[in-house]
Amino acid sequence: MRNKSSFAERYPDLLAEQDEPALRQLVSDLETLYTSDPLPAHLKRSLESGRPIVLEQQPREPVQPLPGTLGQHIPRSYIRWSRLNTLAGALVAALLVGILIGTFSLLSFTRASHPNNGSIQRVLASPCVSSATPKLGVSFLQMSDASTGWASGTGSNGGNSQNELLHTDDGGCHWKIVTPQGFGPLTAVIQHISGQLFWGITGSDAENKAFFARTTDGGQNWRFAPVQTAGGHLTSAQIFQGSVFASFWSATEGQLLTVSYNSSTGHVANLALFHTSDGGLNWSQVVVDSATLPTHGAYYNGINFLNQTTGWLTATLDASAPGLFITHDAGRTWSQQSLPEPLRSVVSLKQLIVLPPHFFSTQEGVLTASSWAWPGIITYITHDAGATWQSTAFLRIPASPARPGFIIDIALPAPVPQFTGADFGWFWTGPLYEPANTLLITHNEGQNWTALSIPFAKDYHCSTADFISAHTGWLTCNQSGTHASAPSRLFQTSDGGKSWQPIEYTVA
Repeated sequence: MRNKSSFAERYPDLLAEQDEPALRQLVSDLETLYTSDPLPAHLKRSLESGRPIVLEQQPREPVQPLPGTLGQHIPRSYIRWSRLNTLAGALVAALLVGILIGTFSLLSFTRASHPNNGSIQRVLASPCVSSATPKLGVSFLQMSDASTGWASGTGSNGGNSQNELLHTDDGGCHWKIVTPQGFGPLTAVIQHISGQLFWGITGSDAENKAFFARTTDGGQNWRFAPVQTAGGHLTSAQIFQGSVFASFWSATEGQLLTVSYNSSTGHVANLALFHTSDGGLNWSQVVVDSATLPTHGAYYNGINFLNQTTGWLTATLDASAPGLFITHDAGRTWSQQSLPEPLRSVVSLKQLIVLPPHFFSTQEGVLTASSWAWPGIITYITHDAGATWQSTAFLRIPASPARPGFIIDIALPAPVPQFTGADFGWFWTGPLYEPANTLLITHNEGQNWTALSIPFAKDYHCSTADFISAHTGWLTCNQSGTHASAPSRLFQTSDGGKSWQPIEYTVA
């Protein structure tokens, strides 16, 4: 065996293209092991200890992302080899070397097949079979589970723009137009309550009146009720003139907030809160103590209820604290809730725009705040049903340097993160921010964020990202250089955004 040629000499075609130091070291040690009469010194074990031979390459310590910064994922890798002192061990070694060579070859092929070069052909194959180009593009996607979900279908029909409500029950392969017949699009206020339950406000095509609309079977059948106030039946135009926010904490129970502003002063002219117990078809007004909510220098931007009694209103204030208000009596009285100062931050509380909290359970939830002074976000965490909040570090998301004239909207200065649970959250930056066209994810309630480059981001302008778990998500994109009315592309991931496959969907 001493005169036997080495693996590298006998199998040059297998090792010629391998550039893995760990593999080459392992092959060298194994070659030395079974071609030498005496056991090499660096492989000898102590006879007194009785311990088996162990070859171990220590794993590199991963670089931990700093709080409030973007982290780069460095996978752990290690090779552990155990007792080799017999002919059987040598044969097993030779066999495993072959397996490892094949594995490294496969990994090298995978890397070559999926480079981060923006080529859509490099993405995994589509799980859907369709050769027809959809007339409508899927956008503003919101999935309830791996099969069912809702989206907005946009496109042109004979030169006219088209905006439809879409529903899928097979993961996005087939979408059905479920916009109520005789009514306009449900774009004023909408709530995807579940995969089959949907509520919204729409206008009648025959008359300029607003209606509440609700379906419980994925849009196959609808029920309607007029939007009534003390002054009579509201029109579609009146719905769009003010601010309307809805929050459902069950299939039947919810709250509705309507706010109108004085056109000359900008102050709140009217604020009303309503409650429903039939899924949003009929609403009864809640008498709110107006003295407990500000009307001057306040711009309300959301509402969310945890249950029938406890809820939050958020507003942008001309004050020194975020506009976060809490109620414990179903909205009759409100009190301003304090938040701790951001951790290790360049911003202060008075520079934050707070958005309504989102809860994963009766106790755990997150609240996102944006900064108008420095574009970026802070995530606040609660483990006691919103009684107290803990701050994470500030994460800057500056505007792209390629767009020096871009002015960030003061009402929404940074992308809004979404969460499926305390262990996973995400947001998409798009082309206006730095890093551009990047998916950012967190696995620890927003304390650290990791940036994932999307392989086709150079060829597409992506907008809506939606996840149902830390593994499964969707992304809607439009191809660069195409007309704005061209159907958008839909992509899906099952490994948390590391790889994507196009969904060749149809709309009918």
